[in-house]
Amino acid sequence: MPRVRAARAAWYAGVELDAHLRQRAWHWAVKKNYALSAEYCIRLLNRHPQDTLGLVLGAVAGQRTRQDVFAAKCAEALQESCARKCVSSTEALVQLTLPTTPVPSSKSAAASPTLPSVEEVLALRQEVAAADAAVRDAGAAEDESIRVDSAEPLASTQQRVRRACLRCATPPLAELLEPQDTTYGRGLYATRLISSRQAILGESPLLVQRYDEAKCAHCLAPLSARVDAPGDRDALGVPCPHCQEETYCSEGCRAAAWSQYHACSCAAQNAELAQWSRGMQELLHRGKVEDGGGAAAGVADSGSEARAALSCLAVAKICAMATVQQVHPLAMPGISSLRGIADYEPATALSEIGALAVALSAALRQPNLFMEEVLSLFALLQTNEFFSTSGLALYAALSMVNHSCDPNCALVSGSGPAQRAKPMEKFLVALRPIREGEQLFIAYNAGLTTKLSYEDRKALCAQRHFECFCPRCLRRE
Repeated sequence: MPRVRAARAAWYAGVELDAHLRQRAWHWAVKKNYALSAEYCIRLLNRHPQDTLGLVLGAVAGQRTRQDVFAAKCAEALQESCARKCVSSTEALVQLTLPTTPVPSSKSAAASPTLPSVEEVLALRQEVAAADAAVRDAGAAEDESIRVDSAEPLASTQQRVRRACLRCATPPLAELLEPQDTTYGRGLYATRLISSRQAILGESPLLVQRYDEAKCAHCLAPLSARVDAPGDRDALGVPCPHCQEETYCSEGCRAAAWSQYHACSCAAQNAELAQWSRGMQELLHRGKVEDGGGAAAGVADSGSEARAALSCLAVAKICAMATVQQVHPLAMPGISSLRGIADYEPATALSEIGALAVALSAALRQPNLFMEEVLSLFALLQTNEFFSTSGLALYAALSMVNHSCDPNCALVSGSGPAQRAKPMEKFLVALRPIREGEQLFIAYNAGLTTKLSYEDRKALCAQRHFECFCPRCLRRE
């Protein structure tokens, strides 16, 4: 009997997975994110090579992402299905195999989205065929973008911001609001008069990813010489006793890293993920050399190999944290409160981000980790990450502060003994007196935006998909 129950559970799990793959392939095709749709179609067709909806959407997505071989294989399989079912065209095959009205993708109609009807699939196919002729004249596929909204309720995010504010003042000096009549959306607003140089909010990062190997892998604190190797100048920090590869500033950081993520990413525990990480580390170090050997130069150059490798390692760390916590990566506390947007080239995303999703899925034993999740994590990172010469950090509450080229606040590091314990702990400090109800702003790259012209600043803001309406930008200074 246990074997029968296990087989039945596996069968139901397979049915649910098939329904999920079909629904997500259709969802992203409708949104014109054809790279994501193609990835779901590939996974579906690996399970069911003759699935009609997978083949139709695969042909459409392959056509729009310039994956001509994949599109041709889908078209050929559709012709074979037509011959096998004795129908004359793909349209007739769709009408024969798909429902005429949308149906729930699982038994729970109230909780599950619906699969498309015959009319919807044929309409999408005709629309793509008409639009693709114009796009092919340009010679390249159009870039796509993915937008990730916060999954956490606003009240929970407000509580998170309140706790960060209570570290500096009681009652809190700021609150998170999301007014409907502002161009900035949600942001932090002063709850009362704030004096100049007054600390408003303090927070430690959700995670860090080091760029400089002389810094702690968990908190980016400088590493001191190892006590057990006094004659070796290159031996720094407290190493992981299992893999000897990751190094930390203290035993406390080593224990925290192990409990949060390193337990499933350690080379001694997960050789497959460790091998992939070493490849990313090689790209990171090679990028340093190409960028002139300086850590600051490598991190600042958003187009470098080092920058891409750093983001990949950060995404892998988030997925490892989610594996340890046994939650979805986008549902982790702090991560679920963030919003982000990222542009991507469809063919490149399928070949590189898709391969990354497959690698992380296999290494972390997460069969349901798809390109959609990995690309969403990249969007959150690109929108909310904070850089330093040591690496990148991701914050929850501080990510709610909007940008201004003429800010009224700034981020400063902690001071005294707390700074040595938590070097990436940041405080939001007022640069001038702030009135009650006034929104708080920081300059996302203060050292750069103060030196740039209006046009250059506008282009820089556009890279993060927003427009600045500060007094300097309104006057076009």
